[in-house]
Amino acid sequence: MLFHAEPLQSAPCLKMMKISAGATMNRKKKINETLKKRMKKANAKLHKSNKPRYISKAERAKLEAEAALQETQAAEAATTPSETETMSTETSVS
Repeated sequence: MLFHAEPLQSAPCLKMMKISAGATMNRKKKINETLKKRMKKANAKLHKSNKPRYISKAERAKLEAEAALQETQAAEAATTPSETETMSTETSVS
């Protein structure tokens, strides 16, 4: 009896140990990956982008129209007092 039953029984035990050790490593790896993902998300929230907010073409046109309207109103307001001053001086002279 050269071959005894014990070596055959120990081989499956070694396989089971390798499988369970691999499963443990995979579990640790999964936990570490999850923690790394959370850390990345937290860091991403802390660092805001310096990129300016996008303004659509329609909004830009609307803003330009409002700016032009304000400029014309400011120009009218600036010219109106000078015209009234000249009219008042003309009426007092005559």
